[in-house]
Parts: sequence; structure tokens; C-alpha cells
Amino acid sequence: MATIPDTQQFHTVASKVDTANKGSALANSDRRSYTMQDIKDTVSVGGGVDGSGTAGKLSKWSDANTLTDSLVSESGSLVTVGGALGATGAILGSSLNLSAGTTNTAPASASATGTTGQIKFVNDGAGGGEIYFCIATDTWVKVALATF
Repeated sequence: MATIPDTQQFHTVASKVDTANKGSALANSDRRSYTMQDIKDTVSVGGGVDGSGTAGKLSKWSDANTLTDSLVSESGSLVTVGGALGATGAILGSSLNLSAGTTNTAPASASATGTTGQIKFVNDGAGGGEIYFCIATDTWVKVALATF
């Protein structure tokens, strides 16, 4: 890439004024001269963005000009979301792998508090367990699991 010397000069003029030097004070009254250094001194490099990211992590804005890591990471074809995962819509043409966390507990009853689309997986530790689906607000159904 070409480098413009800091001493290179640029001229600006008022709107619709011919940039050619006409040699008269009146014709050149709106001309201004700036060096490349003047321009560099007034431009914020990188747009004032600060922060950083980590390879394999999806970046997010933590404020108007700061980048940071999100809870989403990618390694090959595996996308991982740390923390709770809430979603609307559908998962199409793929598979969904759920793993039981220590805080993933069964709803207390079929009418326990829940949001449509929530899924809870509870492992009984003996090769079985249950998967609970919230099919409507505060309405749960379950499927019993067993080894085969």
C-alpha cells in the first residue's frame, strides 16, 4: 500500500469553487491548505473502538465502542453457548444436543411456572431420566427415558 508523506499538502475550497489557482486573492480566498499530518491528527484510528476478542468466540458490543467476548464460541462445526439458552423459532435441518446440568431440575408439577418452548432434561444417574417440555404457559409434559 502506498504511503502518503506527512508533509504532502491538500487543498480545500468552498462549495462550487474551481480548485485551480487563478492567481487572484478573490479567487483563492476560500482555499485552505492542510498537510497529511494535520489529517492524521484529526482522524481517530480504528474509529475509537476498544476492547478485544478471543479466537473462536463471537464478539459483542459491551457499550457504544467496546468489543468483548459473548457466550457463543465455535470450534469446527460445533457451536457452543455458555449459560442459559433461550430461543424462538425452529431448529431446521440439524440436530440439538442437550446435556443435563446440576441445576436442571424437574418442574414441581404439570402446572409449574414455565414458558412455552422450555425444555428440561433430568438424568436419574442410572441410565434413565425424563425430558420435560413446556407446551404452553405453565403447562408441562414429560417423557420417561430408559436404556435399551
